[in-house]
Amino acid sequence: MFKKTLVALALTGFVGSAAAATIPQTAVNYSEEGMTAQTEFPISDMGNVVALAGIANGYQVGDKVVFTFPNDVFDISTTASIGESQDDGAAGTAPDLTFGNPVYSGGNSVSFTITAVAEPLLVADKLTLSGVVLEKANLLAGGEVKVDFKVISSVNSTDYEAKSATIAKVKSQFSVSVDKFDAVIDVNDSRKTFVDGADGDTDADLTDALVLTPVTASGGFVKAATVVKTAYTVKSDFLFMDTDSDGTADYGITVTGTDTESAKGFATGFQSYSVTDTTATPAAVTFTLEATDGTTVIPVSSFTADTVITYTAADSTTNVTKSFSATDAGQWTLNGASQSIAFLPFGSEYAQSITVTNTSTLAGEITVVLTADGREYTKVLTASAAANNVTNISLEVAALADESGITGNAQVQVIVNAPKDSVEVKGVYYHIATQDRVLTK
Repeated sequence: MFKKTLVALALTGFVGSAAAATIPQTAVNYSEEGMTAQTEFPISDMGNVVALAGIANGYQVGDKVVFTFPNDVFDISTTASIGESQDDGAAGTAPDLTFGNPVYSGGNSVSFTITAVAEPLLVADKLTLSGVVLEKANLLAGGEVKVDFKVISSVNSTDYEAKSATIAKVKSQFSVSVDKFDAVIDVNDSRKTFVDGADGDTDADLTDALVLTPVTASGGFVKAATVVKTAYTVKSDFLFMDTDSDGTADYGITVTGTDTESAKGFATGFQSYSVTDTTATPAAVTFTLEATDGTTVIPVSSFTADTVITYTAADSTTNVTKSFSATDAGQWTLNGASQSIAFLPFGSEYAQSITVTNTSTLAGEITVVLTADGREYTKVLTASAAANNVTNISLEVAALADESGITGNAQVQVIVNAPKDSVEVKGVYYHIATQDRVLTK
C-alpha cells in the first residue's frame, strides 16, 4: 500500500509540472484540385502520427495512449497499430513497450493500453501511430486533419502528455498573378502614342505589355494535379486596331513565354484575344500589344483576363478545368492638364463662374476635385472640354459642392484630358450681398 501511494504521488507530481509531448511533423498539403478523385485518405500519406515523449520514466503499465481525429471519421479499412522507438540519441537499449489491441470509440478515436514496460520511455522517444484511414468528407470539403494525443494514467485517470497538431491541410494548387497593362496615352501627341517609357521597353511609346503567370503553390503537394493545357483570353475593345475595317488587325499582339501555342488570335469583332499553351508546366505569358504605329488614336481602355487551366486529378484520367475569370488586367489612361483654383467660396451667399478654355483640336474629359475641411470630393463631369472652345462648368461644380455639403471656401482642382499647353481654367466668384466679383484664377 505504501509503495502504491508513493507511485500515485509521483505521478501526480509530474502530471502538473512535466512538459507535454511534441508532434514535430509539418502538415502536408493536399492539392485542392488534385485530390478530388480520392475515396479515402490513409494517414501514411501524411507521415502517420509521430509523438515524442515529453517526460522521462512515464508511461506505466495500464496507461492508455489515445489518438483522436476531431475533424474526421475512420474509414472501415482502418487497422490501427502503434510502435515505439528510441529517438533521443541516448545510448542504451531501445525502449520496449508492449501494447494491447486497438480500441476504437466515437468513430474517430483509437486507444492502446500499455501491457508491459521492459524499459521506460525517455524524453524524445517516439511513438508512431499507423494504419488509420480517414473517410473523404472532411478533406474533400477543404478541411484540415487534426490529431489530439494524450496518455491517461492508470493510477488516477489523469490525462498527461496531451498535445494537438495539424498533420494535413487542403491548399489550392493553382493561382494566377498579373502584371497589368498600365500605359498612359499622351494627349500632347494627339493621343496617338503612349507617354515615353510607360512599360520600360525600347518601343514604349507604341506598345504596352500584360504578363499572366500561372502559379503552382510552393511546398509540394500530396495528390497533385497534372496540367494538360492553359488557355488565356484578354478582353477589351480592340476594334481600333482594324483601321480600315477589313476584319484584319493592322497592328498586333505578340505572345511570348509559351512553349506550344494554338488557337492564337483575335475573336470576331475584336473584343478579345486568345492563346492556348499546351505544356504541362506553363510559365509566365507576356502579351505585348502594338497599339498604333503613331498614326492611330488610342482609346482609353480597360482590360480583363480569363485564365482557364485544364488538368487531371491524381489517380484520374478525366480532364477538369479551373477558371480565373474577369481578372483585372489594367487600363490605359490619359495624361492631360491639371490646374487648381486656390479657393472659391460656396453657399447661398455666393455664385461662381468656372470656365475651361481648350484651344486644341481634341475634346477632353473633365474631372473636378473639391477640397474642403481636409476632405476631397471628386466627380467626372457630364460636360467635356470642347475642342477650340470655352466650356462653362459652373453649375456642375456648384452642384458637387452642394451635394458634398460644402459651405465656405474650397480648393478646386480641374483635370482635363487634353494637351496641358492648350488648356486654361478661370475661376470667378460673385458675392450676392455686395455684388462684388473676384477673380481668383
